[in-house]
Amino acid sequence: MRTAWLSIIALLTQSCLQSIEEVDVDPMALLQGLFSNPASATTASGFAVGGQIYGDIPTGLQLDFSGTDCGAPQTISPSTTGSYQFSGVPDGCTAADVLISLQPTASYCSIYNNTGRAVSGASISDIDLYCFAAEMPAGPLIVYENAPITIDIRLSASPGLNPVTVSFASSNAGITTTASLIFTSANYGTYQQITINNPTDANLLAESATITSSVAAHNLTDVDVNSFDTTGGSTARFLFVTSGTHNGNFAGDGALTGSNWMQKADWYCSLPANRPASLTGPENYRAVLTDGLLRVSQVGSQLAWPVRDNVAYYGHDGTSFATANTDNVFTFPVSNPIPGGGNYWTGINTVATWNSTDNCNSWASGSIAFNGSYGIGTFTNSSLINQGSQSCDQLKSLLCAQDLRDRGDGTISSAHQNLLWQKCESGQTWSGSCTGAVSFYAYCSSANDTCNGGSTPGSLDGFGASPAYNYCNSLGLAGRSWRVPTRAELQELFRATRQDSSLLPGLVTVQYYLSTESHSIDRAYAILFSGGTEGNLMKNSTFRIRCVSDGM
Repeated sequence: MRTAWLSIIALLTQSCLQSIEEVDVDPMALLQGLFSNPASATTASGFAVGGQIYGDIPTGLQLDFSGTDCGAPQTISPSTTGSYQFSGVPDGCTAADVLISLQPTASYCSIYNNTGRAVSGASISDIDLYCFAAEMPAGPLIVYENAPITIDIRLSASPGLNPVTVSFASSNAGITTTASLIFTSANYGTYQQITINNPTDANLLAESATITSSVAAHNLTDVDVNSFDTTGGSTARFLFVTSGTHNGNFAGDGALTGSNWMQKADWYCSLPANRPASLTGPENYRAVLTDGLLRVSQVGSQLAWPVRDNVAYYGHDGTSFATANTDNVFTFPVSNPIPGGGNYWTGINTVATWNSTDNCNSWASGSIAFNGSYGIGTFTNSSLINQGSQSCDQLKSLLCAQDLRDRGDGTISSAHQNLLWQKCESGQTWSGSCTGAVSFYAYCSSANDTCNGGSTPGSLDGFGASPAYNYCNSLGLAGRSWRVPTRAELQELFRATRQDSSLLPGLVTVQYYLSTESHSIDRAYAILFSGGTEGNLMKNSTFRIRCVSDGM
């Protein structure tokens, strides 16, 4: 039976081949066509043109396809990595291009083998894209005037076969950056560095910029940079007049934070909405306002007064105003009026002594029953602090003086306290930023009075074995001598930073900071920065410390 079937198949095959010969068809070509790869065969839907997408997900990418005899132009928007294709491309399509009409959002794609292609009996699958982003540190970054910083940059994925140039630009001409970096498929994952600098200028203005990375004018990642101007060192300060106005009752204003009129007026000065736009940053401000009791301006008996001798004061636009004299007041005439002028409460009556009598009942009255002295910022003479007095129901601004300022050397200066504060947490080091682990120190190695002179009240002064005293005493930061702060000094630092504590990186509000003062035989005073709460803890337990240095 099997032999019979084989004979029949042979006869049929011979008959078919004879028929092929009669119609002049190459039998081998026909057989190759029957058994060739169906993916390369012309079908009713045509051929495919595409390739692979490598690297980052190309969110927002748009590709266009067109060519000669290639059918209607096509557009696709691949949303994942992996293969992509344009379909239905007719055989004979020539001069075909696949072009990127929209680059992805915040990333860039390089495309290869994408122009002048021809479809000739087969699909095209080697038009590949390599998509990547520039990895930059999170901002905002801080750069000090004339103290360049470097930041690390790398690509998130390979740029493909050819090198790619990543360009960098600053939105502010006062803050400069490295122009460009070149990355390849070999080094794309290795960090390279750009340098950001805020060159010395003639003013005291803080500046800000956005550093943008781009490839072929397409923006990738950016980072915000804020500068701290160190012209004049730690002894330069700004003065400004608040944009907001207020009657004479600061003590009774429940919307302001503080336990008395002075703290509330200082809070009012430090509100960002009340500052000129040029005064950005975390520095706080104090009201140049007196009542003769809580804040005393009178020469020879000053208390909590924010103007400091030998400090150069500037208007918010950087113009020189005046340098305070050795009595912690200004000598008239000053160099220039206060930019923008303004009409503000001062409480100062007698210019010769800067004493106070008209002060709206210690800034607790907003009625016509009391008067308050005021000044006008457009003058350069004594009218700056006393143009007269008006009833306390009037709405006036405040004159505000900058208190804290970052010196750029790991210290923060306070004009109000005439102190330097350690910028970093205890145990950390300063090298352009705070680095290293935080260390904790005990008031005394023993829970007794041996470290504070043998009796309470008492303070750390080299008695006994005090880890806290030894840490601050040996600090040597910025070439200064350091000590453990008092309770009052810590309370003032808390008040100065409660709106914005970013001047003190790493500040922890849920742990106590040690003071130098003994509370009892076995306990010492400490301050909690969450609300200025005062506590007393065992002397041999460990604390965080912010050391302080006398004088600016």
